Parts: sequence; structure tokens; C-alpha cells
Amino acid sequence: MSLQQLWTKTSKMFASPDKKQLSRISWGIGIAMLLKWTWDEEQENPRFFQERPQFFGAPQAKELQMGDCKEWNAAHVPQEQQLVWTPEKKGEDKGLRRS
Repeated sequence: MSLQQLWTKTSKMFASPDKKQLSRISWGIGIAMLLKWTWDEEQENPRFFQERPQFFGAPQAKELQMGDCKEWNAAHVPQEQQLVWTPEKKGEDKGLRRS
């Protein structure tokens, strides 16, 4: 199908739609409006994503902040009972130690 035929068919569909085509057009417009509304809401107040959605660039929420991890740990286990990992030095025992 050439571009000219596709354009003719599409323009006829919008110029004089039958019941089936009108239903498809209305569903398409409704879905497009829903996507635009959701996009705008997420830009203002992120609820489903950790940060504002974007088309280009690397998202920043994929990396956890150390301060957030420490706050989360402190909320679940007291600081004196938390285990701390440190790289082993030569001559030391392997394993975890209490902080």
C-alpha cells in the first residue's frame, strides 16, 4: 500500500466514519487523553515511579542512597545489633562483626 493510498483511506475514515470506525476513534482518543493525564500527574507528583518519568537520560532512582539505607536499617534493627561487613585484612578472621 502506497503512502497516497494510506492517506486517502485515513482521511475518508475521519471524514465519514461508520459505527465501527467511530468506536475505534473514540477509544483511541480516550486512551490518548488518559496517557497524557497520567504523564502530567507523574511529572508533578511521582506516585508510580520513584522520580519524574523521562524519555531520555539515565534515571537517578536506580541507585540507592546510603542515608536512606541506614534509616531503613535503623527502623528495623537497633544500631548495636546490626552486622557490619568490612574487607578482611591479612591475618584476621573472616566473617561479620557486630558494630
